[in-house]
Amino acid sequence: MAQSLATNENYHACTKHIDIQYHFIWGAIENGVLKMVHCPSDIMAADMLTKAVPHWKMKVHTNILGLQV
Repeated sequence: MAQSLATNENYHACTKHIDIQYHFIWGAIENGVLKMVHCPSDIMAADMLTKAVPHWKMKVHTNILGLQV
């Protein structure tokens, strides 16, 4: 959803609360200051801080973040 809002000019009524931030980010992407890329969940180390992840994934992400178990 975030990528489609940032790269698509369509403006939806349900996103009124992000009006200023949306236009700022959309302009930054259009001017080449920012680039939106998809980051798969397998390489998102912060996933272990925001949701339940399997034990093997927890080990991988703690190593990526430089944490010791």
